[in-house]
Amino acid sequence: MRQGFFALLTADPLRGALRPVEARLLEEARGEALFLVPYPLRDLAEAWRLAYRSLGLKRGRVLYLRRREEAFDPEIAQAVAQSPLVFLAAEGLPEFLDLIRGSPLLEALLEVHRQGGGVVASDLNPRRQEAGEKTARKLGLRVIYLTQDLREPLS
Repeated sequence: MRQGFFALLTADPLRGALRPVEARLLEEARGEALFLVPYPLRDLAEAWRLAYRSLGLKRGRVLYLRRREEAFDPEIAQAVAQSPLVFLAAEGLPEFLDLIRGSPLLEALLEVHRQGGGVVASDLNPRRQEAGEKTARKLGLRVIYLTQDLREPLS
């Protein structure tokens, strides 16, 4: 079984700087992705979903959390666990990961990773990327940075 990954996106998908890398992610996921965001970012996630259609997205779904309790909803966790590729966006990735700590939703993200899929995170505050990386590593995730010159295999 291939190894999954937790990737930190280093550019805004709507600006197109990483289109080749994003297209590669979608190709490896057979055109299927789930966008998971806090409620205030739902419109941004929908814009990403629409933009990714031109990169090979065939089936994309946006899930947004209004409150912490939703991280304990088994239906949400199941939808996440069944996705080969999850795009996660937050205005503070470490805080978002801490918010879902101990929940079935976090277990579902870990399951995507264990099953060889990808969790791609974007922190809208670029100064917080290092903190997001540290939090992800504490959870036992293999972290890579998605950049234009990515040479490392994703799986």
